[in-house]
This record gives sequence, structure tokens and C-alpha cells, in this order.
Amino acid sequence: MNLRLAASLVFIATLAYACGPRTRPDAAVTFPVAQQGFALASMSASVATRTKTRERIVKNESTTLSARFDVAQRENGVQFDFHVVNATGKRVEVTFPSGQAYDFVVVDSVGREVWRWATGRTFTQSVQNKLLGKGEAITIAEKWSPAKSGKYTAIAMLHSTNFPIRERVNFERK
Repeated sequence: MNLRLAASLVFIATLAYACGPRTRPDAAVTFPVAQQGFALASMSASVATRTKTRERIVKNESTTLSARFDVAQRENGVQFDFHVVNATGKRVEVTFPSGQAYDFVVVDSVGREVWRWATGRTFTQSVQNKLLGKGEAITIAEKWSPAKSGKYTAIAMLHSTNFPIRERVNFERK
């Protein structure tokens, strides 16, 4: 009887170890996030009436990411450019809890959401990682065509579990 109990315990321990969480040695294994639209197609350089920018440094443990959010008004809409740069001398792994790595939201002057990039889109439900080498960047570009003029706030979000970034830029559409 003791042999059966010992064998069962060894089997359970082996199963628990095999199914347990794993650590990643310096981000050796990564999954590409490029399918989600990083570095999306750029717009033609039409006349920009105004560009507003917000830049910030994001620190996590001993790692630093630099984030810049540009909002440029064009004749055919508003261009959003979100740049996240690895400002360190070492590789950084940015982890995303799902296929939705980023989002853009526009709210009006009273705080009501008027547009969200992710609305109507579907995303995978798997964890994804993006490895950024020294000086490398994640560049995201999207366009919004507002129905009417007014004062708005654009919010860019990087949905990372280890480097969550949220930037806001106020602008007026004429």
C-alpha cells in the first residue's frame, strides 16, 4: 500500500511541475506581435494644421521605456502616432495579455467616449510578447475621421502587463 501511495505522490508532483509556470531566461522565447498592426501603413503627407505631442519616460524595475504620442490634424481626419522606444542599453520584453496590444480612444470635452479604435474588432486570447532591442521601438499609427468639430482628448494605451502606458493629448478639431 505504501508503494502505491508513494507512486501516486510522485506522479502528482511530476504533473504539477510539468503544468506549473515557467520563468523566461532573458526573454529567449518571443512571439511576434506584428500581426496586430504595429507600424501600420502610413498616411500620405497631407497638410497638417496642428500637431500636439506628449512625451513621457516609463520606468519598471531597472528598465526604461520612452513613450511619445503625436496627434496631427489632416484635411481628411486626425492622425495618431504612438511611439514606445526602449531607452536602455539592454533588451526589454514587453508582455501583452491578449492580441490587443494597444488602443486609441477619443473623448469629447465632457468626457463622453466618441470613438474607440478597438470597437468591432476581435483579438486573440493568448499572451504575446514583443522583444525590443537597445533603441528599438514599437510604432503604432491610426487615423480617425471625426463627424464634427469640437474639443477632444485623444488617449493612447499600450496594453502591456509589465509596461502599461496611457498618454493623453487635448486637441481641437475645426
